[in-house]
Amino acid sequence: MSERCPVFSDPQLSYMRQTIRRSMEDGRERGFVIRGSAEEPRFGASCTGDECSVQIGEHWGEYGDFHTHPRNGAPYPNSADLIGTMYRSHRLICVGADEGGGPTVNCFTTSKYGTDEWYNAYRKTHEFWSRLPGRVIEEGVEARGAHRKQLENFAVDTLMPIYDTMCAYPPPRSERRQTSLF
Repeated sequence: MSERCPVFSDPQLSYMRQTIRRSMEDGRERGFVIRGSAEEPRFGASCTGDECSVQIGEHWGEYGDFHTHPRNGAPYPNSADLIGTMYRSHRLICVGADEGGGPTVNCFTTSKYGTDEWYNAYRKTHEFWSRLPGRVIEEGVEARGAHRKQLENFAVDTLMPIYDTMCAYPPPRSERRQTSLF
C-alpha cells in the first residue's frame, strides 16, 4: 500500500510557494518541519540557511520536512537530503524550487514505513552516518565534495527504494510561466 500524498490546504501551498519565491530571490535555502499526518499536515517554524543548506533542527520522528533549493532550482531531494530524512525517521521530504515554470513543490513519501525494510534502511543510515567524518551531511555542499560519490551511492542503493512515492504540487495555472525552446 502506498503512503498517501499530503493533503496540503490552499493556504499551506501558497505559503510553500511564497517560501520558494523568497528563496529564489535571495539565494538562501529556507525550510520547516511538517508535523501531523498526510491528512492533517501542520507546519513548524520557518528557518533560513545559506545558499547550500538549511538546518531545520533535530525534529526526530516528525512526519517530515520541506525546504527549498535556490542554488540549482531543482525541486528534488539530493543524497544528503534523503540521508538526513531517514536519519531523523521522517516519512516525508518535500523540496521546492522554480525551474522556470513557476514555484513547484515535490514531496517524496514511503509505503514502507514501519516494515522490516524501513527499519533495516534506518539502521543502515545510522551506521553509515556514524562512519562519516565530522558533520559532512550538515555542513553543506562544499563539505560533501570528497564524499559526494559515497553519499550518492548510499542514497540510490538504500534510500530511493524506500521513498517510493512522489507527490507533485505544480504551480497553479495563474502562476505558470511559459518557457520557449527557441
